[in-house]
Amino acid sequence: MVLRKEIRSQRVQERTKRPFEPRLFDRVGLVVRSFGLGDDFLQRLDNLGAGPTPREFRFRGPRRKGRLEPLLFALLTQEEYRIAVGIMERVQNPYLAFAASRYEILLSGPLFRMNPDIGAGSLARHHFETLLMAEISRKGPEGPGRGAMENGRGARVNSGEESERVKFMEEWIDDLETLLK
Repeated sequence: MVLRKEIRSQRVQERTKRPFEPRLFDRVGLVVRSFGLGDDFLQRLDNLGAGPTPREFRFRGPRRKGRLEPLLFALLTQEEYRIAVGIMERVQNPYLAFAASRYEILLSGPLFRMNPDIGAGSLARHHFETLLMAEISRKGPEGPGRGAMENGRGARVNSGEESERVKFMEEWIDDLETLLK
């Protein structure tokens, strides 16, 4: 009798409606079509390497997360299909599924490297630049466990790269203060 109830319960759960979630390919295809991405974008992804330097993350004020209406399936031309597949091959991280623009595709890699544990709700609500700036301000431009003026052992460092990071953080703080006034 117990087995019968379990089987019946399982079948009812299988029949319940689940919210529609587009596949990764459909999402990337929608971004490709909406922004008219082409070979130049794939070349930019290839040249990105490990990701933009913290210097490129000049805070320009809060950005709104773009809204893309999900499609049941992507109807792409042959060229758009090739670009979408190329993006998925080059950007292999789970944050790509939440990208709503070409800029967010570019930022998904550095954001994932800074914090691979950001929740789906935050990724869906906030622009990736905002999330990345929050991670940089929390952890510093070098990443977790290191300050902008210290090496891994806590010793102070006076290299040109370190002074550039300090200058970047000072400029970023000035931008935040201007925004908050």
